[in-house]
Amino acid sequence: YNVECLRSFLAIGGHDLDKIQEPIEFTISQREDTFLPILSTEKHVSETDPVYRDQEGIMAWLDVRDGERYKMEETTRN
Repeated sequence: YNVECLRSFLAIGGHDLDKIQEPIEFTISQREDTFLPILSTEKHVSETDPVYRDQEGIMAWLDVRDGERYKMEETTRN
């Protein structure tokens, strides 16, 4: 997907579907939201930022980072 990002100038991400707890929502973050970016430490999300979330938490903080819990790994199959 990195090649497509460079070609289209659209930020997209890939997630391990087996780790997602549906439903997925595109929503606005709340004051109490926290987020664990890939290869980073937990962050407080700015209130009113757009995010993707499932039942476990924020999957992606749009135009910022994808979440550690949902990253693709060598064991990812879906």
